[in-house]
Amino acid sequence: MAVYGRAKIREYWVIDLQGSRLAVHQRPTGEDYQFIRSFTEGLIQPLLLDINGLCIEAEKKWSFR
Repeated sequence: MAVYGRAKIREYWVIDLQGSRLAVHQRPTGEDYQFIRSFTEGLIQPLLLDINGLCIEAEKKWSFR
């Protein structure tokens, strides 16, 4: 995802359906990101998106059809 870092995309999320997790990449540093966090469950709030009260609930089993 180096193209996102070079473009200075401040935050992006990747849903890993096979691994049942959400990876959140934040704060680009060149071609990489300073913070990469993985979630499998719980409430996730975007760090850099300024929408009051926006949360995403991650579940143990992601089900997208």
